[in-house]
Amino acid sequence: MPATGTQTTGTLSQALPSMIQSARLFEEYDLMVPKTVDKTDLPHGQGNTWNEIRVEQMVAQGITENTVSDNPQMVQTALFSVTPSMTQVFTRITDKTYRRLSGNVAALLGKGAQLAMNRKLDQDGIAQFAGFSVTLAGTGATLNHGHISAAVANIRGNATETGMNAGPIHAAIHPFGIKDLQDEIESGVGTYVVSAGMTEDFYRKGFNGTVAGANVWSMGNIAINSTPDARGAVYAQKALVLIRELELKSESRRRPDVGGGADETFLTAGWAYGERRDEWGRSLLHDATAPTS
Repeated sequence: MPATGTQTTGTLSQALPSMIQSARLFEEYDLMVPKTVDKTDLPHGQGNTWNEIRVEQMVAQGITENTVSDNPQMVQTALFSVTPSMTQVFTRITDKTYRRLSGNVAALLGKGAQLAMNRKLDQDGIAQFAGFSVTLAGTGATLNHGHISAAVANIRGNATETGMNAGPIHAAIHPFGIKDLQDEIESGVGTYVVSAGMTEDFYRKGFNGTVAGANVWSMGNIAINSTPDARGAVYAQKALVLIRELELKSESRRRPDVGGGADETFLTAGWAYGERRDEWGRSLLHDATAPTS
C-alpha cells in the first residue's frame, strides 16, 4: 500500500542536504603583554643571544684643597642577556578535505593558526609574572587598590634602582580581579545616592583606566589555578623586554603522497621575554573565584 498523508521535511529527511550557513573562530582574548613591555629585535648576523650592558653607579667624594686623589674608581658593568627560541604551528589538509569542506569554514583555517601564535606570545609574557621575586596580595586574598598602589610605590622608590624613568607602569590583572577593583568603588551603591563621578561611571561602564598611576589591563589569558587564584603583575614597561629573533613567516609544502594529495603549512616565529630588573615589578597573586554578584 502506498504511504498516505502530508509530505513534510521529516518524511524526506534523508533527501535534505546538510549545509553550513555560518562559521566562526573560537573566541580568543586580545594579545596584551607585548603592548606593555619593552620590545627590540636581535639583528641578523649577531649570534643567538641579545646582550645589554648596564654601567653601574659610581660614587662622588668630597675633597679639600689638600686632597690628593689616589683611589680611582673602577667602572663596573652588569650583563643582561636573552636568548630567543622558535615557535611553530604546523597544519596538513588533504585535497579531499578542501573539495568537501564548506567554503566558509575553509576560509578560517589559516586565521586559527595565526591566533594560536598570538596566544603563545601572550602566555609566554604572562609566565614572566611569576619571576618577580616579590609577590603582593597572596593566595585567597581579594585584590584591592592598595596592592597596586604598594607595587607602584616600590617600583618608583626602591633603594636598589629606581623605576621612575623605566617607562609607564602597567597592572596586568585577570578580569575577575578587575571586578574586585570595581566592587571597591561601587561598595556604597544601594546605601547612598550615587552622584555623577567615578562611582556612577563604573556602575554604567565597568572599571577602566588607572590605579595609583598604573595603567590597568584586563588580561584574560592569565590562567586560574585550582585554588582558585590568578597571578598578574604590576611592572614598569622596561622591567620586561620582548626580544624578537624571527618575525612571523609562513611556508607551505606540497605532499602528493599523503591522502591523495595534501598541503602542509608552517607558521614560524622566534622570540623570548627577559626580566631586565626585578625591582621594577611586583607579582600579584589574588583570589579568582568566579563572581556571582
